[in-house]
Amino acid sequence: MSKKAEVLVVGGGLAGSCAALQMAKQGAQVTLVHQNQLTGHTASMVPLALYNPAAALRAKKGWRALECHQALHELLDEVAEFLGSDGFISRNGLLRPCLDEGMAAHFRKSAETEGWPEGWVRWLTPEDLRARFPESEHRWGGLWVAVGMTVETPILLQGLHEMLRDKYGCLVMEKKVADVSERETGAIIRFEDGSQTDTPKVLIAAGAFARDLAGNEKLKLHAVKGQTVEVAPFLRTDFKPSVSSKGYISLHNNRVEIGSTYEHHFDNFNPTDKSNSYLLKKVPRSFPDYDADDLTVRGSWTGIRVTTPDRMPFTGLLSGRKHTYISTGFGSKGMIFAPYCGILTAQHIIAGTELSREISANRW
Repeated sequence: MSKKAEVLVVGGGLAGSCAALQMAKQGAQVTLVHQNQLTGHTASMVPLALYNPAAALRAKKGWRALECHQALHELLDEVAEFLGSDGFISRNGLLRPCLDEGMAAHFRKSAETEGWPEGWVRWLTPEDLRARFPESEHRWGGLWVAVGMTVETPILLQGLHEMLRDKYGCLVMEKKVADVSERETGAIIRFEDGSQTDTPKVLIAAGAFARDLAGNEKLKLHAVKGQTVEVAPFLRTDFKPSVSSKGYISLHNNRVEIGSTYEHHFDNFNPTDKSNSYLLKKVPRSFPDYDADDLTVRGSWTGIRVTTPDRMPFTGLLSGRKHTYISTGFGSKGMIFAPYCGILTAQHIIAGTELSREISANRW
């Protein structure tokens, strides 16, 4: 019998946890180390995350959209079954109301030419939009993303960590990693409390800390601070879907979260009143009958995304290393990419399968 592969994963966000799950499914002995993951300022801990395969200004179908869609559903279904509840998921669809003629042209083109799987995406004329969602901006029409979802990510991650431990026998530990280095036979992980351990292979999936732990300042990774604000429910009608136009409004279990800022220069993780004000002003653009001053703020959240020049994930064996892998760069698309990239990353680490160039850490 061949010896089980041993892998230590640094980082318990979506990227690290999804890869850990897939490696465990392949029979690997996995240790997941995270630093206050369930309370930290990571992109994976955004209170309410959207799954929107028709994202961004042009609403184009993304890389391997069907595979990503299937991988996400498999993950959510397995965690929901483990927890005995799918209450952390709202399969409520996503509405993208156009705010001007330019958006309308892009969204209409997407619906007509992107080759979406049947039932995923539909263009709504101004008349259709007004009839179906009368409170939303409807002058230019909009895009209806039927497969859109809203996910309570803290519950998803907590359930995923518990599942890794209880169902798959992974060691899940909360500890801060100070340094990752290599020797001929594997990697050495040194913790901030002075202890250390070694492992045949290590996957660095530590978000904004990944570059420092990788020991390479030249990696093309960029940290972006994002802030969201939670407000009291304000819509008068029985409005179900979350909304994404320029910014987003997540709706789930009587909660409303507005996002997000994109701060490329920042010196702390604290939320600001200025950012809250900026976010609240997004509401009247999608819902003209409401004013920012009418909203009641319940709280704010901040987190750090990691992006790459081409806005694609950055995963694989680090250049110049034999035992150290990385998975980061998911930006705002962790819910789209992380489950499927977890499958590919696990195959790459365990079996040496070559990664697609679009996500490879060695594509530049």
